[in-house]
Amino acid sequence: MKSYSLGRVFQYTLYHYNVMQNKYLIRVLVILGLPLFIGLMDRDVENAIEVASVIYFFASIGFASISVYPMRERGMKILEMSVPVSKCERMSFLLLNMAVIYPLLVTIAAFIVALITSLVDPDVYTIKEMLLEMYDSGFCDWWLYVTCQFFGAGALLINLLARRNLFVAYLIAFISFIALFSCVGWVLGAMSDMNIIYDNTIYISEQVFADVVEPIIKVVYSCLPAIIYAICYVVLRKRQLKW
Repeated sequence: MKSYSLGRVFQYTLYHYNVMQNKYLIRVLVILGLPLFIGLMDRDVENAIEVASVIYFFASIGFASISVYPMRERGMKILEMSVPVSKCERMSFLLLNMAVIYPLLVTIAAFIVALITSLVDPDVYTIKEMLLEMYDSGFCDWWLYVTCQFFGAGALLINLLARRNLFVAYLIAFISFIALFSCVGWVLGAMSDMNIIYDNTIYISEQVFADVVEPIIKVVYSCLPAIIYAICYVVLRKRQLKW
């Protein structure tokens, strides 16, 4: 493919959902059913939304896996490789699926769950109150979105790198993640004991933090999943035909 085509991305998206519709349906039922069950049992919208938030966080890993499933599955990958779509267009679909469609799907599901649960919650009387419950729970928070993208992008990278055994790949990634933070904590602790790090308190006003520091933190944090997605594209180009 010498030229990039949004039309081919759209056609491949329809093809992917048609081929994987049963697996996506199962995930949608879980995203809807589990928080709805908890919310109706407790008659509490807040509990339902909190469960939906937890599912939102962890289901990103499952959606990353299902996004590349046709490329990894033994009985599907030969047909998948014959689909007339370039690697750039395939990566565009993966990015669209993880960064747009998945969060939108989970948000709509959470809204439906909260709406149904609000019918039996004696403390919620209007849709506005229900939406405030979603906002106050942090479900629509920017930090949650970026964090889910970070883990989803990491899971996507693992699925693109791993050969056959995904469980071992996820286990190695989890152990490496824990080991990294443990090493950082140990180094900081050792530097503190050796008086390399001094307890000098820096005071930053709330206005300066909101206008300067927080935007910088947001930009840097947003770059993390973007960098991982870029690495995914590099890996996709080099490893696509080697599973």
